[in-house]
Amino acid sequence: SWDGEGSAERWWQTNHTDQGVVEEMMSKAIRSVAGGSSDAAAWNALFTYFNQQHGRGARGYQVGERVAIKINLTTCNARSGTSTVAIDGSYEKRSSIMNTIDNSPQMLRSLLRHLVYQAGVPPANISLGDPTGNFPQYLWNMLHPEFPDVQYFDNYGQAGRVRTEFSNVPF
Repeated sequence: SWDGEGSAERWWQTNHTDQGVVEEMMSKAIRSVAGGSSDAAAWNALFTYFNQQHGRGARGYQVGERVAIKINLTTCNARSGTSTVAIDGSYEKRSSIMNTIDNSPQMLRSLLRHLVYQAGVPPANISLGDPTGNFPQYLWNMLHPEFPDVQYFDNYGQAGRVRTEFSNVPF
């Protein structure tokens, strides 16, 4: 329920997306992909399948393993430097592009909730961000309070974010 890019309100504000509906969508999506009688069972099935496909045996998530979530922050692309996000302090997305759509913070919150509360992944073992983008303040403000131990990453690594670096180690 948003009036579009020219609106004075921001598309990502909580009055435009019902978090309860998002939670239901996430639950239905996970269960439809993996099956199971509960969200926890579906996540266990997903992790078990992944581990089997990668030669780790028929086992679910094990504490200590890390989960990396690469999101798409195209409108916050770091190649544009500070023309998209004010990395000099506020980390706010520039007002001229504030209503261009990135990842839904409500959907990301639901994904984190599922990983932590249903799959049993400790928040400190989760990394979330875009190595080619800047992690804008509006996302930080909506995710970090509930999940302060998640490692949020971007191309600059300022204001609590972790900077991504090139590596010779294969993913």
